[in-house]
Formats: sequence, C-alpha cells, structure tokens
Amino acid sequence: MTSLRLAKERSTSESSSPRGQTIGTGQANVKAYNRQLRDLIHQGKAAPSMLVSHNLGLADAPDAYRHFDARDKGWTKVVLNPAKG
Repeated sequence: MTSLRLAKERSTSESSSPRGQTIGTGQANVKAYNRQLRDLIHQGKAAPSMLVSHNLGLADAPDAYRHFDARDKGWTKVVLNPAKG
C-alpha cells in the first residue's frame, strides 16, 4: 500500500494529534458487551435511563424524529413508548 493511499484512508477513518493520540470512528462492538452490561443493569450499577433525553408516545414520533434528525440541543436518545399513546 502506498503512503499516499494509506494517508487518504487514515484521513477518512481516524486522525492523529501531535501528542500521538489517535481518534477512530466506527461502530462499537455492542455484542461483545451485551451480557456484561445486562449484569451491571441488573445489579443496579448502571442505569441506561440516564442516556434517555425523551420518553414519548407513538403519536409524538414524527416530531421527535425531526428534532433528533436536526440534532436539536437536548435530543440525544428518544424512547417511543406505545403505552403513552
């Protein structure tokens, strides 16, 4: 692989700082942590509800999607709850 090609690939997937730190992008390997996270939630050591910014009914879904898609401030994680109507 040529250095130019390598540099181009690096610029699209990760970047390095002058301090030698690297920031990469991509999806987390969620399946590797599912059981561990489940156990922490069950033991009361983790609360996923802390991540939820809005808990709305299905009727609010279109408006919630517009806010979330526009990355409006405060719209970080939306849970749609059919019981809320």
